[in-house]
Amino acid sequence: MIGYVVPEGAFNKEAIISELKSKLPEYMVPALWVELGNLPLTPNGKIDRKVLPEPEVGRLSDNEYTAPGNEVEEKLAAIWQGLLGVEQVGIHDNFFELGGHSLLVMRVISAIRKQWEVELAIKDLFHFTTISGLSKYVEIQTSSCTEEKALTEYDLLNI
Repeated sequence: MIGYVVPEGAFNKEAIISELKSKLPEYMVPALWVELGNLPLTPNGKIDRKVLPEPEVGRLSDNEYTAPGNEVEEKLAAIWQGLLGVEQVGIHDNFFELGGHSLLVMRVISAIRKQWEVELAIKDLFHFTTISGLSKYVEIQTSSCTEEKALTEYDLLNI
């Protein structure tokens, strides 16, 4: 999702994102932002979406790149790169900040199911939004955990 803004003063991206995250689910907060002097309008006075500039997508994440450190992280990064159309995904990059959305979540789940024969819920991808967190969760799901080792919700929140 792309956010186009015409700021009254200095553009404080972090403040806008923080405010939106307090009111909207994370997947509805734009991942890309384009600052404009004014919004292009049609002759009828509506926003002319056709002439809005494309965002610069060079590096979508503000995180410093951290390369995958194991096989699961490498495979997940490859899945994300292919689906998101980005050249490089670090283990701390947020799926939604890289341009992920609910439709791509389904494709990620499908790719994970094919790769590891493990079933994930949609909510899992909304909870584990980085390669780092998701890889740990996938590893746990693929290991042969006994019922005594079953994870509590508290455990999952601390992955």
